[in-house]
Amino acid sequence: MIIGNNTSSYFTGYMQDLRVIKGTEVYTSNFTPPAAPLTAITNTKFLLNPETSISDLSQKSEIQCFGDAATSTTQVKFAGTKSIYLDGTGDYVQINNVADSWISGYTGDFTVEFWWYPTNVSVGNYQEIFTAGNGFQLYIYNGGGLSLALSSNNTGSYFLNVQEIHTMVNDTWQHLAVVRNGNVYTIYVDGVSKSTTTTSTSLSS
Repeated sequence: MIIGNNTSSYFTGYMQDLRVIKGTEVYTSNFTPPAAPLTAITNTKFLLNPETSISDLSQKSEIQCFGDAATSTTQVKFAGTKSIYLDGTGDYVQINNVADSWISGYTGDFTVEFWWYPTNVSVGNYQEIFTAGNGFQLYIYNGGGLSLALSSNNTGSYFLNVQEIHTMVNDTWQHLAVVRNGNVYTIYVDGVSKSTTTTSTSLSS
């Protein structure tokens, strides 16, 4: 998994509270975004909520930071915490040792959620936010449009490619969540469903 880059399509901004859960669809309808830092619940595969360093609080993964990716207190969602800052010039975070089983060929439920604070959604026409190969790509397209592409064969042939479903804005915290509940994929922004697609096709990464 990669945060903030895929083939040099970097984003500029802050991220906090990234959680990947296999086997649980945490949200099945509109919801109120978390009011406190996330914790590891049942089936949590990854939890990134920076404290003193960029680390996986589920203690299951190895993290590599590229460029000058670092923790920051300049912008935080919750008092007393830190965020990850990526400056858009070669910074990204790569998560190793996360079994692809949460996505590749997996047919069960999952949730990917985090808080995001972009500072320049208009750089270029394509900015990766969170990716797992070509199988799962959450990105910004065309100057601010939140988009999601999913592939069953880890290529540019997508069975789901929804583009510009919501216009992201600079300099504000926004909660993003991608949830699969059965065969239904839903993308939420600040707890509000922005796109729902039903398909039995499985992901590959």
